[in-house]
This record gives sequence, C-alpha cells and structure tokens, in this order.
Amino acid sequence: MWVAVDHDGRYYVYDEHYMTETLLGDHKRIIDEKTGDQQITMTFADPSGRMERMELAKMGLDTIPGDNDVMLGIHEVQKLLRVEVDDKPSLFVFNTCRNMINEFESYRWVVSRGMVNEKEMPHDKDNHLLDSLRYIIFSLSQEVPLETIGDLTSLLGR
Repeated sequence: MWVAVDHDGRYYVYDEHYMTETLLGDHKRIIDEKTGDQQITMTFADPSGRMERMELAKMGLDTIPGDNDVMLGIHEVQKLLRVEVDDKPSLFVFNTCRNMINEFESYRWVVSRGMVNEKEMPHDKDNHLLDSLRYIIFSLSQEVPLETIGDLTSLLGR
C-alpha cells in the first residue's frame, strides 16, 4: 500500500496492491508501475519474510522490516482513527482502496466461550493489508521524525 503523511501527522492510504499467488518479480513490476515517478521515502515489508526481502533487494527494491508488535501496532492505528479536537481522525483511506476497506470491515477478534480471549488477539485471517498498515504506522511512530517522511503534496502529485 502507498501511504502519505502530511505535516500535521495525518496518514493517507491512497493506493494499494493486493494479489495472491503471484511471483515476487510480478509484484515488483506492479509496484514500479503504480509508483511511477513518485518519490518514495521508505518501503516496509513483513519482518518474517527475510528471504523475500532479500530477493526484492536483488531486484532493486530495498525494504525495511516492519515492527511486528501486533497489539502495540493495533493501538497506534486505533489512536489515529480517533476523532480529535479538530473533528478529524489522523488516518484516512481513499475509497479506491477497496481491499483495505474490506479488511477493516471484516476485522474480528478471537472469541472463546463468548468472551474475547485472554490475550486479546485478532483473527489472523484476511488481514494482509491491515498488517501492512500496522507495520507502517507503528514503525514510523517509533523511529522516524515526521519531517523525514516527505511532503504529502509531492507524493500525491498536487
């Protein structure tokens, strides 16, 4: 997915790529096509996909392993979804990102005997884009000052 951050710290998910049973080379080609001449500052990847990250690096796409702390990442996303003083959340998803929207709508917590389980973990199903969003938001919130992420207007071509 492609995410931009404005100077107020608001996140905008403005594009996505979601395709299963696809070779890494095909993913790389699609990423390059969708990215075009946009200036991309960072590319995060699943931290458990070390071999895939190495292959992508050989193809010219360097990635940073995202922070995979599930619960802390979920809390960071939830904080961005809250409506703050100016009556706006800090996370927006463009309506063209249908797969992301579908994952938000179908996200569920594991329930046992009618109660959320003791570990409060989400179902690990149909959540690839939400995992990616969590990697991006949690990783950025922990390590990168906003001024180094880039200008939203230049990322969106406006």
